[in-house]
Amino acid sequence: MDAGSSSSQKFSDYLVTKKSAYGMSYEKSMVNYPIDTPAFTVDIKERPMIHQILSNEKYCDLYHRYFDEFISRYFEGGYFDTFYSSTVKMISPYVIKDAKSFYSFRQFEEGTRELNKFCSLRAKSVRGQLNKTIPSTLEGQKKNPETLIDTKDLDIMKTLDFSTMISVMGISVEDINGILKTAVEYIPNKYLTDGKIDISKFTIDEINALKKNLGFIIPVMFQVIKDNSVIRNKLIKAFLPKILLILMLLAVIIFAIKQFRRYLRANGMKNKITK
Repeated sequence: MDAGSSSSQKFSDYLVTKKSAYGMSYEKSMVNYPIDTPAFTVDIKERPMIHQILSNEKYCDLYHRYFDEFISRYFEGGYFDTFYSSTVKMISPYVIKDAKSFYSFRQFEEGTRELNKFCSLRAKSVRGQLNKTIPSTLEGQKKNPETLIDTKDLDIMKTLDFSTMISVMGISVEDINGILKTAVEYIPNKYLTDGKIDISKFTIDEINALKKNLGFIIPVMFQVIKDNSVIRNKLIKAFLPKILLILMLLAVIIFAIKQFRRYLRANGMKNKITK
């Protein structure tokens, strides 16, 4: 896999993840995240602090003023570019010399370059939202997508790598693919697309039910262990830590599915699951 490639591609043999919804990529969604509906995946009243700010005209104006000051001083004034480049220059020699690094220097360079792009594009979007040339709410952005900052040259996934996180925990990409391969055999067909686990087909209610029924997960977990020799050998050496590790990975997967479903619902996607 090329350096800095999307983590999701590394599990694409068994897992289906949609990079975009309604023509808006993850990059475009993150860059243009609406400043006046920052908690659109839940009822804004469930976030009392931001609710109080946005529902009070005085506080909302102050919120926008601070945003304006931040963008003006740190981005439009050139401070961010200078600080960012000097920080990368300072860190680079240590990355090159680090024999135990989880990333190559090429990945580091690509990641920092894309992160720099993201921050600059985000600043432009916030400026547009403050100037009202870009809608500052999710509803407004859905109605006027042509006003959003273009992100076709941005690959935010080069700043993220789930496979590195799991390698730190002692499990490789191959181990995870082994888990997914076995899991496919136990997951009902309605959650599969072309023989792969399709996370968009899980509903919030089903995720909550899954979390409440760990008795179903445990037998599958042991079957996964039984069918994957690498994981089984590791468990012999450290039984309890690896059990907890796999449970944690399952929790991460459940959380990711739940957040993905919230994102799709926030963008108006209807439940298309075949019952």
